[in-house]
Amino acid sequence: MSSALYLVLLFSALWKLSFCRIRQFHVVNESKNWTKAQNYCREKYTDLATIESKEEMEAVKAVLKGTGGNFWIGLKQKDKSDKINWIWSDGSKSSYRYWNKGEPNFGRGQMCVELRQNSEYRWNDAGCQRSNPFICYTMTSLILINQPKTWREALSYCRENHVDLVSVHTEEIQHWVESAVYYASTANVWMGLRHTCVLSIWFWVSGESMCYENWAPGNGTGVEDCSGGERSGAVHSGSKKWVSLPEDQRLNFICTVKDTLFSQQLHSSSDSPRIAPPNPKTSGNPSDDKYFVHHEFSSVSGPAFLSWIWSDGNNSSYRYWKPGEPNNDVGDNCVQLLERPEYRWNDECCQWANPFICYKELPLILINQNKTWREALRYCRENHVDLVSVHTEEIQHWVETAVYYASTANVWMGLHHTCTLNIWFWVKGEFICYQNWAPGNGTGVEDCSGGERTGAVQSGSKQWVSLPEDQRLNFICTV
Repeated sequence: MSSALYLVLLFSALWKLSFCRIRQFHVVNESKNWTKAQNYCREKYTDLATIESKEEMEAVKAVLKGTGGNFWIGLKQKDKSDKINWIWSDGSKSSYRYWNKGEPNFGRGQMCVELRQNSEYRWNDAGCQRSNPFICYTMTSLILINQPKTWREALSYCRENHVDLVSVHTEEIQHWVESAVYYASTANVWMGLRHTCVLSIWFWVSGESMCYENWAPGNGTGVEDCSGGERSGAVHSGSKKWVSLPEDQRLNFICTVKDTLFSQQLHSSSDSPRIAPPNPKTSGNPSDDKYFVHHEFSSVSGPAFLSWIWSDGNNSSYRYWKPGEPNNDVGDNCVQLLERPEYRWNDECCQWANPFICYKELPLILINQNKTWREALRYCRENHVDLVSVHTEEIQHWVETAVYYASTANVWMGLHHTCTLNIWFWVKGEFICYQNWAPGNGTGVEDCSGGERTGAVQSGSKQWVSLPEDQRLNFICTV
């Protein structure tokens, strides 16, 4: 099965178009008779497609993208002897029709309705036992409120009557919003996007991470003008881009109407690969018992007296030789690790073919000094760049390597919580998209009775924890 999605608006007459719900169509490229198509749609989606307006019909055409053939929709003759009343599969009372010329012709057994590509997807009555691909629909959990309100009034309205102002944290939700604003009566439409001048960051009021962005040029990515108060985010009805506006403008707005729509899956890192601390067991083929360390040598006064140098020029004098090594056999000018015993070092001929171990310098530095979070932040900014922001899984791996050498059970990162807004943020400005919280940390309401909370990484589990900022810990700076 292949399905395509398109969003349209389903009008409600309850408030004379003061709000509208969003319908999502799915094209199912499997051939079934009308009844089996109906059952499939009801099992997988909501129902066979209901089309209640010219706009919805245009949306269906758009999702079909010129695909050839005939497609079932949810319209059916109420009774074979009744040539007037047609009913929709979901019980809708819509009277909108888009019949092909001369249709319906009420041929024998032609009680169901299909779209025909060769007639601009106009409608045709057909025998219900015919096998066609078909169109299903689902109702999304957005609702456009066609009433002009300030941002705060819109927020209160959504929370009192539905769930919240919409948080557009994925491209898919952006597409839904783009369809919703088609019917707006204002040039811009409020979303649940808010700016705080104190922290100079944007955030979603419902708590979702702000990873996806769709700002119009000159909006949202620079320093905001806070002279007139806090700024709020709206979507432009024309360009569908986001704009930064004063909160007292009176606009239409979009609410969410279902708690489960935007629940996010936090990607656990428990099964992800780790960058281990210096340990040769993490490199090479487990069946091999020899590992080369990149090493060169220079002879001082013959083969019995060797000066060993590291490949990168490091002057470290640390050695971990196997007992009796190096034995300085002729040609044994390079160093390998022997799995037995305990990966100790052995001099060996450089022409041997072995797996090997490389290293990469990381742009992080572990500071083995115990400081409060604010002291650590100041130290990093004065001596390096900043406290580390772990906004990708790769940086998490780097941090895991760094904390191996820590002398405290937890190590400070540049992660801070604001109790006023109840959000976590990286002090350098990156959004919190990647997360690696330990159970019971970071995802609920924080205990702010002792002041603001700050984030650290556990030296053992390598997961993040929420701690009071006055604890004295090692910390990691970016360099």
